[in-house]
Amino acid sequence: MDVELGFLPVLLRLWVAILTLTSCSSKDPGPPYRAKVIALDSDGAYHWKVVDFKYLENLSTMSGKIADIVGDAAIHGRLAQRLNSREDPDEDNWYTYANSKPGPEYEVHNGVVYPLDFDTLSMLSIYHGFEQIYDFLIDNFGFTIEELGKSQIFYDPTLTLLGDGIKIEVQTKSNAAFFPETGDFLVFKTDSSENLPIKLNLEVLAHEFAHKVFHKLFADNKLHIRKSKNKRALEQLRGIDEGLADFAAFVFTGLRDILSPSLPAHIQARERTIPVPWTSRALQKSQETLCLGQYYCKGSVLASALFLLAKSGVGSKTVQAAVYQAIPNLRLAWNRHREDDNFDYYYLLAAIIQALPARHHAKACTIFMQRFDDPVNRAGLRAVCDI
Repeated sequence: MDVELGFLPVLLRLWVAILTLTSCSSKDPGPPYRAKVIALDSDGAYHWKVVDFKYLENLSTMSGKIADIVGDAAIHGRLAQRLNSREDPDEDNWYTYANSKPGPEYEVHNGVVYPLDFDTLSMLSIYHGFEQIYDFLIDNFGFTIEELGKSQIFYDPTLTLLGDGIKIEVQTKSNAAFFPETGDFLVFKTDSSENLPIKLNLEVLAHEFAHKVFHKLFADNKLHIRKSKNKRALEQLRGIDEGLADFAAFVFTGLRDILSPSLPAHIQARERTIPVPWTSRALQKSQETLCLGQYYCKGSVLASALFLLAKSGVGSKTVQAAVYQAIPNLRLAWNRHREDDNFDYYYLLAAIIQALPARHHAKACTIFMQRFDDPVNRAGLRAVCDI
């Protein structure tokens, strides 16, 4: 069953399926769990699928070896001013926890857990997605669970803002995020405009998890390393982070349209489908008419360049492995230039070229020079490219 018609029909179909079951039980069967979820299949579409869980250890609390899903949490935006300090924030000061955890509603039939409501379906699908992401990174790039760290996933959190003595609580919709301040993930409320709920979109989850990997390799999970008083330098770094995350999502799923399954008619879905038609030089001349996503736009140039390199015969996993080797070297350049206007993408691109097998250097240089065709990046690339 393809998931194409929005989340409400998904729930209705699920409810009809549950009503047809007999000899059901609501008793926790214990790990290892099998459950029916929404999952990305090998055909590139999302289907109902019975999956085996490898790391989920407690269905009642949605917790396990790689991640815990936490509900009823408030995030305090008023503490954001502390990010200007050299000290990383204390996670306990960022959140207020309610006394309840997510309470899954399910029936068990022939050893399979069938979710009875949208939240249970979502939590199980999200946890399955995270299991796939962890195993992909472990199996293909040599990471360990300890290196990747256990994740906290905050489900539909409330954002608490405080200004001029007024407390405002809001719940964001149609989004998911990695929260570098504490190293956690946020998956927000589902909006009726979403075809596939964003928090069930495996490409989105892979994108957000790529931010966590970047944060570890680039900043060793220390927030102050990413700081700068130079707004241009910060914009370049943020764009790099976004572009690498989009490419990582492609490497993981094989799909290049991260938002289209969820928001097919949205302008941002078109702007984030790689390869994008613009280059870095074109953005400098007329970004307003080409792309509305600010630093995402140049990040999409990076994702496109890496995508084209992967498709040129180099292979996506080879390119991704070079990216992971290059990120620590990018940090060295950042430390030297984060307070001036010299920091740009060519530091990363040069490090990627040098991390690739020598037989791919010329191809990488050609593609990178074509996509990063503005004078600053071209000049930087000439230091490692004989073009």
